[in-house]
This record gives sequence, structure tokens and C-alpha cells, in this order.
Amino acid sequence: MAEGIQAFGEIWLGSRGGVSSGQLRLMPAGFVWRRKQGGKNVEVKREEIDGLSWTKVPRGCQLSVRRKGATTLNFLGFRDKDLDSLQQYARNALALPEGIAEEALSTSGHNWGAVQLRGASLAFTVGGKVAFELPLADVCTAQQMKDDVMLELHVDDTGGEVAEDMLQELAFYVPPGNEEFPARGEDAPASKVLLDALLPHADTEAAAADEPVCVFSEVGILAPRGRFDIEMHLGYLQLGGQSQDFKVRYTSIQRIFILPKQNTPHTLVVISLDPPIRKGQTYYAHLLCQFPTEDDITVELDISEEALTAKNEKNGGKLSTEMSGPVHEVFAKLLRGLSGARITKPGHFRNAAGDGFSVRCSYKADDGQLYPLDRGFFYVHKPPLLIPDNDIESVEFARQGSGAMSSSVRTFDLVIRLKGGTEHMFSAQSGGTCSSSSIRRRSPLKT
Repeated sequence: MAEGIQAFGEIWLGSRGGVSSGQLRLMPAGFVWRRKQGGKNVEVKREEIDGLSWTKVPRGCQLSVRRKGATTLNFLGFRDKDLDSLQQYARNALALPEGIAEEALSTSGHNWGAVQLRGASLAFTVGGKVAFELPLADVCTAQQMKDDVMLELHVDDTGGEVAEDMLQELAFYVPPGNEEFPARGEDAPASKVLLDALLPHADTEAAAADEPVCVFSEVGILAPRGRFDIEMHLGYLQLGGQSQDFKVRYTSIQRIFILPKQNTPHTLVVISLDPPIRKGQTYYAHLLCQFPTEDDITVELDISEEALTAKNEKNGGKLSTEMSGPVHEVFAKLLRGLSGARITKPGHFRNAAGDGFSVRCSYKADDGQLYPLDRGFFYVHKPPLLIPDNDIESVEFARQGSGAMSSSVRTFDLVIRLKGGTEHMFSAQSGGTCSSSSIRRRSPLKT
């Protein structure tokens, strides 16, 4: 382990949709949490930290990281003895003189108490102890009704470990004589003051317009298989099929891939999700949308100037009221402009024939295509598999057999071993052509 870096394995990041396991690394520059199944890292820089707290919870301890102007992150799975090393880290590396504050959870069950705004999170306390904390980014609708503040929360179909029951709405009664949020006259009672305080942190744009910005009809999706009408709203993506509909918030989209298919006039646009959506008992972390490569399209967005300006300021100015080009390019660029996710395309790699960006091979019992990208590998499509370079421990070209047949000389298995011990093998079985002349990797890897 590098000097000044501590790592804690099996640390869970809590959210309203459940918890995800991963590794937490403490560095002089701040925190980095990496999900075990891969995906976007959660990074917190030292200057973003507003405070740290330590709470004993069932089956372990929790470290809460309060961020300036952002939601609180809760990391679970620590042991009692970890507190000493974390205290030293907080005081020395993060320069927090007060260190980590020890807090207790309220277990009284009372539903009356006080409300505190901690950055972009709302904490409900009873007797000075926190009963629960709500990320305001999960709020899609907030309204005042006399002395009540009604909050409606986002509901979508992403959630790798999501339970069947999920909190959808809650209401706070704010007494007229509330001292924390004092009234500002007859037109601004205490409930209105609380509403005005939390609205800037809520994600209300998803419910601001019921009409979609753009619709792509009858899109063929390979995983989950079916044809869907894809509606792009301001705050979420809606997939409508014959047997099932899916709703995906843009915050769940981690990356967008454009992968041209070999020997077929189609291009895949892959939407990588964290957490994934679920269909039946199967989870889908990658949505494989297929478009005709040669088809062009021109779309006009149904979006106001104010909403367009707000999206461009937030996501780098990628949207315009009219967009045209190949249908897969327009779809990917529009999705990037609405979600802020990066687009990744094949890099310098070409197959031996020079007419494709992938190599045909098989993974387990299924035939597919392996795309060597500039920063990893992507295999499609059963199951879709993304392997980032920084997860790879070694790559081995393993030849099968030792006979005199030419096939045993010209073909091989590509074995990719990950740092966590997982191993993926891609072979020339089932008619694949993973041959010694078909792979020419453009950057060196550990072997």
C-alpha cells in the first residue's frame, strides 16, 4: 500500500435504493470509494468535506461524510477498532482539528423532533439524536399545504439490491411558532420558509414537465431483449415495451458506449447503469440499444430556453434545439447532453482484416464480440461485460493443445485476470476467430 493511503475492504455505501459493497481508500487528497462490481468511483476531495461523524449501527459502525453543498455519504461496515486510525487520518491528513464526532441514533420511535439542513441533505433529529437523514436530490416534488410540507421522492427501476418496499413520499408538519424556520409574515408561514430552504437542493426538474423532450420509437434493445419506445425527459429516461416499462434516472447512467457491429449494418449504443435495472430475477447493468448504421435523423427538442440553458450549464453545453446526423450519434449525443455521462468510442484498435473494431470470440457458452477499447475491454452480448484497464491484474494469451494441427497453433484463449481474483476467459470456441493475427492491442498491459 502506498505511503499515506489506507484501504478498508467490504465497506458499504448506503442509499435510498439499498447498499452496495466496495473498497474505501483514504488518501491525503480525500476519499475514494470503488464499487466491487465496477462502475463510477465516488470521490470526495479534502476541501469538499464539511465534517465527519461516527455512529454505531446494527452489525457494525457507520462513517458519515458531510459535504459542502452536497448530500451526506454514509459508509457502513466498519469495526469499533477502526475509529482510532480514522481519527488520526481526519486530524492529520484532512486537517480537521475536531476529528470525527461520535453521534448516536435515535431509537425512541417518536415522530416529532427538529429538522436540520446539512448541505443537500435533510436530517430529522429527536432529542438531539438523528432519526433519519434524507438526500434532497431524491426529492422530485415539494409543495406546501397550509402548515405541512409534502415531499415526493423519485421512483425508478434501477437498484441492484432494491427491496420491494421503497419510501415514496413523506410529510412534515411545521408548527406556526417554529423557531428553526421562523415565519416571515402571513404570506410566508414557517412551512413556506422550510420549503424555500430545501427547494434549491431538490431535483424537481424531473417532474417539471410531463412531456418528453424527444422520443425514439421502436428501438431494438438486445439486453433486455425487446422493442421499446424510448422517451427522454428532462430528469429521466422512460423505456416503454409491450410487456414491461422501465424508468431510469439520469444520475444512474455512468457511461455511454458507441460500438459499431462487425459484418452487420448496425451500431450499438450501450447505456451503462449503476445501479442496474431488473427484469424478473435478472439484473441489467448495460442496456444494448441497436440502430441501423446508415440511417440519418433530424430531431427538434421540445424544451424551453430556460431548461436548455440550465442543462447546458450543468452538462457542458452539449444540447441544441435541433440535432441531426446518424441516428445512433444523435441518440448518444442527446443522452449525453441530458445526463452528463461521457461517450466512449472504439480507439486505435482494428482487427486483422482492418474492417472492424472487435474480435469474434466466445465467453463461457455464448458467441459474441470483444471490443478492445483505449481504457479497457467490452464484451457483448451474453452477458455484456465491461472490464476497465485499472481493474486488470494481468492478461495471458493461453494456447489450447499442443498437437500439430494448424488450428491449435493459430488460435488461443485470452485470459484476463482482475485484481480481485476474478478471471475471464475468451476463446475461439463456437466458431470464434480469436486468432494470433486478429488481436493487435494498441497499448501495453501487464502480462
